[in-house]
Amino acid sequence: MNSYPSSVARRDGQEESIISLVSRPLRTRKGLTISGLWLFGLFALFLAPAPSRITPEKLQAYQTRLDDARGLMKDLSLAERQLMDAQLALKDVSAWFWRWRPEHRQKVLAKRPAVDAAERRVRTLQKERDGILRDAKSSLGLWSEAGLEESRELLWANFQGGRVFAQRQTLFDSIFTLIGSREKDWFFILIQILFTALVNYTIGTVISIFTFVLALPSLLSSFAPSLPSALAFFSVSVLAACSLVVTYLTLLYGAGAAVVATTAHFVVLQRQRIEASGGRPEQLRYQRSHYD
Repeated sequence: MNSYPSSVARRDGQEESIISLVSRPLRTRKGLTISGLWLFGLFALFLAPAPSRITPEKLQAYQTRLDDARGLMKDLSLAERQLMDAQLALKDVSAWFWRWRPEHRQKVLAKRPAVDAAERRVRTLQKERDGILRDAKSSLGLWSEAGLEESRELLWANFQGGRVFAQRQTLFDSIFTLIGSREKDWFFILIQILFTALVNYTIGTVISIFTFVLALPSLLSSFAPSLPSALAFFSVSVLAACSLVVTYLTLLYGAGAAVVATTAHFVVLQRQRIEASGGRPEQLRYQRSHYD
């Protein structure tokens, strides 16, 4: 009796059970909510247009405030130069243990007021400059294309920093694994390196979310938004960051699983061929000499 139809039916039933198992959480209210938030985060990151349009009047007000900031930069540069000169003059009269040497202490105390005054001048001008730039950005609006673009650049910069950390850490871990491993089977060495890479990328990308969240309040304050607007923008930005990391890790883990499955299938086929030809499966092992 031919068993082919029964095997096909069994395989189809297994595929249906796997699909049902995977899609079961998506049919619940909680699963639908999480999926909806994830898709909304990706939409906000890649496709969402700016809710607030930059009108010519807003752009003109922005340019006017920028011109004011440029005019202030000359005074700020002069104040910073004066501060540097005062600090150099103070450093010239400073000596070892000057507090306990009366002649040097008098010189230092005579130069200190000039440094303090220059520092106060620089801080005042910097605060005034930051206020002008804040007014300039607020004329455009946090929800304008400028606010969205700046937040996206901040997110991608932190995300790239997490990936660079993971790449560097994976390289070092792989080198130490290849040097110190006593495992002769190259398949298990590959699994170990792959697992280390997944852990490093998970840590790096999750850390990038926290660094982005810590840097986000500074960006929000630069636009001087209202509290409800700032909270809404903060929530959407964090959701977009989480959606990006979840998508990236999902693709990364899927690729890792595909590599493991393909490699394992190749190893099994090779061993079956060797056993069928009367060889030894151990011939597949990558022999490396160890000197104890």
